[in-house]
Amino acid sequence: MKIGMRAQPYGRAIGRLMRRIRRDRRGSVIILTALLMPAVLGFSALGVDATLWYLQRRELQSIADAAAIAGTVVTANDINGDAEAAAIADAARNDFMVGNGRTLTVSTPPTSGAYVGMSGYVEVRATEQPTLYFVDRFVDGQITIAARSVAGAVVVGEHCIIGLDHYMDKAVEFAGTANVYVECGVASNSNSAESLYLGGTADLVADPAQAYGDIYIGGNASLTTKHPPQPLSQRVDDPYSYLSPPSSSMTCAATNMRASGTVTLSPGKYCGGLTVQNGDVTFSPGTYIINNGDFDVRGTSTLAGDGVTFILTGDSAAKVGNVKITGGTVANLTASTSGAYEGVLFYQNAIAPAGGSNSVLGGSSMELEGALYFPSQEILFSGGSGAKPACLQIIADKVTFQGNGYVGNDSSRCGDMNVKKITQVRVKIVE
Repeated sequence: MKIGMRAQPYGRAIGRLMRRIRRDRRGSVIILTALLMPAVLGFSALGVDATLWYLQRRELQSIADAAAIAGTVVTANDINGDAEAAAIADAARNDFMVGNGRTLTVSTPPTSGAYVGMSGYVEVRATEQPTLYFVDRFVDGQITIAARSVAGAVVVGEHCIIGLDHYMDKAVEFAGTANVYVECGVASNSNSAESLYLGGTADLVADPAQAYGDIYIGGNASLTTKHPPQPLSQRVDDPYSYLSPPSSSMTCAATNMRASGTVTLSPGKYCGGLTVQNGDVTFSPGTYIINNGDFDVRGTSTLAGDGVTFILTGDSAAKVGNVKITGGTVANLTASTSGAYEGVLFYQNAIAPAGGSNSVLGGSSMELEGALYFPSQEILFSGGSGAKPACLQIIADKVTFQGNGYVGNDSSRCGDMNVKKITQVRVKIVE
């Protein structure tokens, strides 16, 4: 009897203990943490790998972009070589070596996208297997990232004023009160910080405007251009570097020729120079070789000639003369349309001494059409703002505008004279 009476309180005590255990929440955080830890670690690992994955993807895109540009440069400039080889070599310089999970496919022209089948464009596809530290423990198979880029040589304009010198300050200069309107582009090949120079109150309208060095705009000068100015750009090729003077064995048609009054002249070799003093001169079509002297136009003179080329040369470098057109000259001269000097109005032999200067300062009524080419000397120019020549190129070691000027670039008129087209090409990523 006593034993039974004691067993009843013990049973109630055990029941109360079990109820307390069920209600006790101490230690539950540890249990939950243990249960959720694999998920927490998994998402953390995914975050780390995803960040690295994203950075590798961006680096791969940069490599593809650079490779596409390298291939396009080869294609656009007709450089000896292969666009694919150039792209692969460029990728290698960026530590991207084909093989071991890395591929680089070069297509020219592109095989997909907006530029499929178009020449002048290069498509690059790059793939690699990213470095993963955690995710590969949770997924089956190999993950691959890919990048695609298309680059092309895009024509953004044409040049008609070029300063050829590679080192000179102000290889192309607009200063003072020069007000110049150019229907094409202006380029300077100099590496100077003042490669293309605008000073004073000069006002230049041109498109595009580029320099191998820098573009300087000081004082109250202004530059108006549709495309952004392009300092630190590539140099422009000399379009007339192939020219050479005619044979020196030609017989002189005249020596120390002086023209005044109303005169008609014929093509030929003018030895000792050709001077026009207050003359009204018509030049018959053809080539005029000014040997060992200047082409000098003085006073109030009028020049007319259709289909003509003037070549300044000499028996030695020191004897090569200069063009000197000053004062109130009225001129209407157009370049030859055929032959070795087609499209060229004035050409000075490249052996002319460096540092020399040529003056074409006829004023607003001067209309010259064709190329003025002085590869080793300066040309000082003003004119055309009233007559507005339809097609004019000014290419010299140094080009300086004094006063107002107008340079036309009518494609039809330039085509009629077979003037060289100097396109401004920019290699850029298009996809």
